[in-house]
Amino acid sequence: MGLRIGGSVGAHRAAGFRPERRLLRIATDRDARVSLTVGPGDHVGEGAVLGYVHGPAASHGPRPVPLRRLASCVRVDRVRTIGQDPAYGLRLLADIAIRALSPAVNDPTTAVQALDQIEETLLRLVTRPLGVTLVTDADGTPRLRRSAPGWLGLVSLALDEILDYGSASLQVVRRVRVLLDTVAAVAPDHRRAPLAERLALMNRLARTFRDPLLVAVAEGADRQGLGGAGAPSNPR
Repeated sequence: MGLRIGGSVGAHRAAGFRPERRLLRIATDRDARVSLTVGPGDHVGEGAVLGYVHGPAASHGPRPVPLRRLASCVRVDRVRTIGQDPAYGLRLLADIAIRALSPAVNDPTTAVQALDQIEETLLRLVTRPLGVTLVTDADGTPRLRRSAPGWLGLVSLALDEILDYGSASLQVVRRVRVLLDTVAAVAPDHRRAPLAERLALMNRLARTFRDPLLVAVAEGADRQGLGGAGAPSNPR
């Protein structure tokens, strides 16, 4: 039966992780397995459960697992950081684009610039291990289970609200089409489905424009949204 890692962490904070070598060393030394239930960016409150410990020496024996030392391996702070939490960077970029697309601002060019950076971020993440990860010791024994956003969640975070707010913007729909094609070109097969789903959405959004000319424009792709060099002149 697992033991909970608790402790006073303070209220209204976000969880991050220190270098995992220390946690891995403690778990290996006590022949234990640690399963963290919080990930980077998660809110944790006073006395929150951070994870569970499993193993023959978890609660009994001459050398029980030092729970306070394990809990100290989970860093908490009052703000999220991009270095520990790549989803936070996508959140900030999506918020910039959403604000730019609001009726009060109506600045689709700024949204396109945010999409430039979102594309770069997704390109860096698309081939990396994401989601639930098992970390093993030198002998290959799983010692640490940690959670982080998966690929589907990151794509949704990066694009879905922008597509909702920017569905009537020619610049946005054309720039997102380029983004999807660019990321799909380097994505492993098992990560292409969320991109294909949003490309199908782009096709549906293009057909919502009332004038046939605007439909044709919306079905095109342009890295600058509109007016970019080398942009296709014919609809797909």
